[in-house]
Amino acid sequence: MTGLPTALARRFRWDGQDYDGVAYGVGSSGHANCRTSDYPYMSVYSQLHRPTGTNNFYPSVNPATTGDGRRTSGSNATSCCCPRYLNTKWYLFDSMPVPGYPAERCSIPMNRLLPHFCSLTRQLALQNAQTLKNRGIRVYAVGLGSSTEIDPNFIRSLSSGENYAYIAPTSSELEAIFIRIARDIKLRLVQ
Repeated sequence: MTGLPTALARRFRWDGQDYDGVAYGVGSSGHANCRTSDYPYMSVYSQLHRPTGTNNFYPSVNPATTGDGRRTSGSNATSCCCPRYLNTKWYLFDSMPVPGYPAERCSIPMNRLLPHFCSLTRQLALQNAQTLKNRGIRVYAVGLGSSTEIDPNFIRSLSSGENYAYIAPTSSELEAIFIRIARDIKLRLVQ
């Protein structure tokens, strides 16, 4: 991870079909991020990526064009959205909608979708880490980048404590951190 939550994996519906996919935010640098300063220059990535597999994304599925996910054109169109555009239903919005918008709102404005998306990526990452910690699993968290690129408090919150949180300012420092973590895990397994 880069030290900021940037993606979420969930179930989506597009053109009447359900997909398991990953949506992520892309900032002004072209890299995935959710920095508040990047909101004016950011978009939710224009393709829904597969969580696994060799084909990296679902062709044509655009998670940023929100709606009911039903077919919008042709003889059996069923969508309430504009018939010229295909749209994506985020099932996550059924329980965690964008404030001020219904779950299936067509074309939620990006200035409302992006902050909510970034808030959800953070909230869900912390929830998932806490679930693991509650099961007795030690969570190591590694942030790569400078203090302007990462959130050290987020890294610490994800981890199982100070001894499980690492920050590597450069990629060359990652190897030493991974070796340290591997030794720690090996030591714990031996004990």
